[in-house]
Amino acid sequence: MSHPKPNADAMDESEIHDHGAQPARAGRLRKIIEHVAHLLPAQGPIEVFVHHNTLHAFEHLPFHEGVKAGHNVYGADPYFSEDQFREMLESGRIAVADLQAVLAEE
Repeated sequence: MSHPKPNADAMDESEIHDHGAQPARAGRLRKIIEHVAHLLPAQGPIEVFVHHNTLHAFEHLPFHEGVKAGHNVYGADPYFSEDQFREMLESGRIAVADLQAVLAEE
């Protein structure tokens, strides 16, 4: 499930410089905000840390599908790259014994 990314920059030059186009521009902006609102947290700024699942819009999906859908919408990588895993293995951040234990379970 992927959502089209809103493009607020898609307005043509006449809309940007024509003050008569302000109501139409505001209406387009309102539609963009309404479209992406379900991807954003419902609460406003807070003064103390409270956990919020930034992938809450995808909670209805199985985990791996949800993080992939989040990647499609937000552009953030859900997993480390193979090169990053290799670097962590070489640096000792990932232990060979742990890999062997996981492989044995599989």
